Amino acid sequence: MRQSFKQYDKYEISVACIFIASKAEETKRNLDHVLKIGDECMKCGEVDPKSDEYQRKLNRLIDHELIILQTVGFDVRIEHPFEHIERAVQFMQLSTEIGHTIELFCTNSIFLTTFCVEMMPEIVAATCVYLVLHWSGSEMGSELNI
Repeated sequence: MRQSFKQYDKYEISVACIFIASKAEETKRNLDHVLKIGDECMKCGEVDPKSDEYQRKLNRLIDHELIILQTVGFDVRIEHPFEHIERAVQFMQLSTEIGHTIELFCTNSIFLTTFCVEMMPEIVAATCVYLVLHWSGSEMGSELNI
């Protein structure tokens, strides 16, 4: 998918690029900070964060971010493992408490490791189910003949 710079304001696109770049670095900046610096660089003056104009700028920045990522071929669709965890918990007839523990473990593995990026969501879900059941001392598969 190719995009023409003629369709978009070059300054708004540059701010979106800076926002994307800040996500990839250790010094991640929040959206408000990037918008404020972008306004300073373009000498637009500060906009009140509670105003409609600020919300429009914020929405345009997010839209531009998605356009840039799609243009460079970044797949922005994400499939989370939680739906697979739910199905496994129902299939295995596990308690709600174990189900919540599995989801918590999965959330921590998503935020603290690169496992969820390296593996398919089904694998992440199965691994989380296995580890929680193993650590909880449950007899896995005994009633399911696995």
